[in-house]
Amino acid sequence: MNSRLLLHCFFVFSVFALSRFWPTLVAEPWCFWEVLEARKLNFYGWHERRGALLDVHFLTGVVPQPELYNYPNHPAPIHWVNMFVQRGFGDWGIVALSLLLGFAACVAALCFLRAFYGPSIGLIGAVLFTIAPSSIIYDVDPNQGALGAALWPFAALCFSPGLSTLSRSWLLGFVCFLFGQASWMVWVVFGALLVGTAGISLKGGLSIAPVRTLLLALLIGGGLTVLGFLAQVLLYTSDWQNLFRYLQKQSAESVSFMAWLVRTTTRSAMSLGPGLALGALAGALVLMWSRTARPFELMTLAFLPLFGAASFALRGFFKTENWPFEYLVFPSSVLCCAFLSTVRAGQLRQLAAGALMALALPGLPYVFLRVSNPSLSAESLFIA
Repeated sequence: MNSRLLLHCFFVFSVFALSRFWPTLVAEPWCFWEVLEARKLNFYGWHERRGALLDVHFLTGVVPQPELYNYPNHPAPIHWVNMFVQRGFGDWGIVALSLLLGFAACVAALCFLRAFYGPSIGLIGAVLFTIAPSSIIYDVDPNQGALGAALWPFAALCFSPGLSTLSRSWLLGFVCFLFGQASWMVWVVFGALLVGTAGISLKGGLSIAPVRTLLLALLIGGGLTVLGFLAQVLLYTSDWQNLFRYLQKQSAESVSFMAWLVRTTTRSAMSLGPGLALGALAGALVLMWSRTARPFELMTLAFLPLFGAASFALRGFFKTENWPFEYLVFPSSVLCCAFLSTVRAGQLRQLAAGALMALALPGLPYVFLRVSNPSLSAESLFIA
């Protein structure tokens, strides 16, 4: 590891620590769903519950027959980890674990972007990734769905030329399965990763040069993830009618296409921040205009319509939840670097990078507003 990379890692750590200081200071761990689930697993016992989660409406008090109120809608293994962390380090231990994984994702993003775009552009992309409003919020909030977005930078490292093909394949299969235990949203990422592992590139026209071991690793890791979640649903579901009603509710919102498009675009921009959002838009336009894109660039570009399709299919879910937009941060960072790499080196590129960094700053007040809003009002606490 060279000294310049160490310096960049320290700089990213400094940005990470400064941007998360205030959100961590005002955080209320006991209000996080993941903390409450960990408490209940410790209270009822993992063996007694067979590792099942408890429906959010029954997380207070004591339920005589908790098995009647299982919550199979999200992967449970990440909550098993939280259970042990909470037992050993308390509620703040779960927040610390989320922060640690968040910083590891920032370092992975830095290493990947440096490898393909050079140290300077890679550092800009990593900083924009680090200070994206969604990144800051969900590094402090240990939301299990957002946690799965860390798959992106770690999976992207599997396309770096520094490792052998066999090592990259093992790493890809492992991280796909690992982060698949946090959220089903990673399934959408699997679709984009198929483009990368198939070696699809754009240079005037489409060309395909699949890396078979990587493709096999993705299919095995992703396939085991899907099968594991389906097995969990079969094992833990106690009320199938309630589950089907829940699924219908998440996809049955009646809204026009234009209203959905405006809402999704607005929330994406707020989650990314102005600088990263505009840089990603410029990068996408540059790649499509030039008709030149390497497999990993086409992979991140392909994620955008996949994400859009998922948000339209689950309109009700995406209306109430903010965390799925965390999955846009890393692809946007790659596209932003793709844009900067096309700008002529020198003062013009420095100006473009400086403008994107300056535009990223207005996104920070959104973070302040989100984290400064108390989970419970003083009146609610008094009544409780």
